[in-house]
Amino acid sequence: MVQCPECGHRVPDGKTQCLYCGVAVKDVGPSPLGPERPEIGAPDWMLKLKGLYGQDVVVTFGLRKTKKRKPMSKVTLMVIFMSSFVLGGLLVWLLR
Repeated sequence: MVQCPECGHRVPDGKTQCLYCGVAVKDVGPSPLGPERPEIGAPDWMLKLKGLYGQDVVVTFGLRKTKKRKPMSKVTLMVIFMSSFVLGGLLVWLLR
């Protein structure tokens, strides 16, 4: 398997494009040392199924890696919290 240079997902042998972002990748063929072990925390999972004629089929699926966001400041969280109470109280007052 080849790793995509753009998004970091693994691209199965024989594929010329990443299945997630569509970037063209260079296929180096199967490793002579055997299958690669996935790195710790890899978002991809592999599922081995039986095909129609008894052959093994490996299905790989996973989640797209996301960038870490900075946490919201305490002031922003307090404003959101207080405004939800004000809007909720206004709604209750209007519907009474």
